[in-house]
Amino acid sequence: MIRRHFGVLLLIAAAALAVAACGEAAPAASSTQAPTQAATSNPTATPDAVDGMEEGDGAMMENGGEAAAAIVNFRHEDITVKAGTTVVWTNGDSVPHTVTSGAPGGETGVFGSANLSRGQTFSFTFGEVGTFAYFCKVHPSMTATVTVTGDAMMDKDDDDAMMSDGKPGDAMEEPDGAMMEDGPKVASAIKGSKLENLVVEVGTTVTWTNEDPVPHSASAGTPQEPTRYFDSFNLSQGGTYSFTFTEEGEFAYFCRVHPTTMTGVVKVVSHDDAMMMEDGKMEGDDGMMEAPTATPTPAPQPTATPMPQPTATPQPTATPAAQGGTVESPIVNFVLQSLTVTVGTTIVWTNMDAAPHTSSAVGAIWESGLLNQGQTFSFTFNQAGQFNYFCQFHPMTGTITVVAQ
Repeated sequence: MIRRHFGVLLLIAAAALAVAACGEAAPAASSTQAPTQAATSNPTATPDAVDGMEEGDGAMMENGGEAAAAIVNFRHEDITVKAGTTVVWTNGDSVPHTVTSGAPGGETGVFGSANLSRGQTFSFTFGEVGTFAYFCKVHPSMTATVTVTGDAMMDKDDDDAMMSDGKPGDAMEEPDGAMMEDGPKVASAIKGSKLENLVVEVGTTVTWTNEDPVPHSASAGTPQEPTRYFDSFNLSQGGTYSFTFTEEGEFAYFCRVHPTTMTGVVKVVSHDDAMMMEDGKMEGDDGMMEAPTATPTPAPQPTATPMPQPTATPQPTATPAAQGGTVESPIVNFVLQSLTVTVGTTIVWTNMDAAPHTSSAVGAIWESGLLNQGQTFSFTFNQAGQFNYFCQFHPMTGTITVVAQ
């Protein structure tokens, strides 16, 4: 009997030890497995995604956004973005452009597009802080900069914020003079091949509209010393350009297409000095006030246009042509030739440059349309006179003097 009870006790003790062993094994398995899974899942996912991105190919970086940059009216935009932003350029002009890092004659190779036709886009992600100049290889006068900062964008509700499209907010001053909120606005018509002289208040946005059938521009500075403080580049008929004047001073400007005959001045005065603004002119108690240079600037211009008498004398022997003959006039190195020919001569223009050009007569007497490299255009001159012409895409001008046989 004792032996039987002793055997039962041994069986109970063995069962108890087995249950205890099973109870200890379960928590040990869960404590080692759960932390291991969490450690391998989350921390490694984010670094892998970032390491696989290439900054040089324009891929979107973590926390980056997009900034749109329109190429329009032969103008590249100055842009300020934060590091990691992808800038997307879209060509809005009817002629090809490029987005090429560096400056004319000194490409840096940081980024560069092929020729962009109308509506085509090019994008690049800026992963480093700095200032990056860029230009158009087809039209080297188109230059601008992308400024990349290391500061994170602030909320849109902040008056000093940078907007999500990469352009400065309302409270910030844009380098290219874009529209400021609630500022005065003045319209200035470009018509009759004349640029207006204006007097405006600080903060005023002037909008120029080309009403002539030939292209014009509103470009800051003088033909000899352009400043690029503002520049519309070529405006076709109906084209507009706006610029906000944020500082006082007198700002000369001119037309790139007709630099010798079209100049003007914008005088910017303080709010206290602006008694009453009307159509861009400041009116005081004693009548209309004008910029000091307003009167002398247009006065000499009309006499510069009719130039047949002085130029007809020295040029007859410059490029003599046979009666009814043909004269070749290559367009090369962004230069249009000035020629003297006889009545009945046919001039053949050939574009030798890689960039497109036109041979466009003032007054629309002839128009070549766009000439790509190697293309030609010809026109026969059947009457004597002097004919000014220009390129619609670049500040290139020339004169054809036709003399009697």
